[in-house]
Amino acid sequence: MKNDNKILRACNGQKAVDLCKMHPDITLVLMDIKMPVMDGIEATHLIKSFRKDLPIVAVTAHAQSGDAFKIKEAGCDEYISKPIKKAKLLSLIQKYSNNNSELVDN
Repeated sequence: MKNDNKILRACNGQKAVDLCKMHPDITLVLMDIKMPVMDGIEATHLIKSFRKDLPIVAVTAHAQSGDAFKIKEAGCDEYISKPIKKAKLLSLIQKYSNNNSELVDN
């Protein structure tokens, strides 16, 4: 089965926002919450202001009790904590994938 997914990487929140503006074909964002220049909460809020239906999965090592609320309030659709479990990540990618093909874990 062919996988045509392309991965774009942003080193900070502002670049994540810029990438989402420049690439309307982006179908899923994995958003690190703690980033330089602009954190993931603010970046998510900005992205959702112009791409309301773009799924954003928050990725964080800071799993404090109030974090889930702040993350959802910013507009993230899901929340995954570090260390990331491979099966959970693949499941989320499959859930939000526009491609109905099955992901193969090699």
